[in-house]
Order: sequence, then structure tokens, then C-alpha cells
Amino acid sequence: MIDTEHLAALVSQYERHGWRLRRIVAAEDVGPSARTLPEIEVKRGSIDAAWFSRPGENGRISWELRLLAAAPYALVISAEPDVEIGEDFDDAERRMRDAVARFPRDN
Repeated sequence: MIDTEHLAALVSQYERHGWRLRRIVAAEDVGPSARTLPEIEVKRGSIDAAWFSRPGENGRISWELRLLAAAPYALVISAEPDVEIGEDFDDAERRMRDAVARFPRDN
């Protein structure tokens, strides 16, 4: 999980482009970063990432899953408003976890 300062900077950057933080996915204890955002849902997962959303084209909602790490990496999905997309969230999180597992590691 990135630290509070970096999380705040990331959220600010996304907000400048119309995105809103909706959920944090945390592989371990969320630490102080996410606890400073009490209105944000925190979900336990296998990666550290943040879900952002904003209105998309044709009345759809764009959702972006952003990896919370030094290396920028994100996946975007689009959905109709008021449609439950829990399976789409799970699929995107699984795809990100699989991609991150292929990242080279610094030793």
C-alpha cells in the first residue's frame, strides 16, 4: 500500500480529471492511508489498488482500477449506471493481480 501522502496526491490527480475515488482494495492491513478516507469502502483483496469512477460516454460510467504502487498501471471498464458490476470488478482485480505477478521484481 502506498503511503498517505502519495495516496492523497493520486486522488488529487484523478479528481482534476473528473474521477472520484470509490473503493480501495488492500492485500494486507490498509494502514493509515485508507483509514484517512472513512467514506471510502475498503475491500480485502490480493492486490493494493483503488477504484475510481466518472461519467463516461453515452451515459455509461467509466471505472478505473489503479494499482497502488510506484509503477503506474491501470485497467478501465465501462458499465451502464445502476447495473451491479461486482463480477466485472472481480475480473478486473484478477487480471491486474495476474499482470502484476509478471512484473519484474527488484532484488
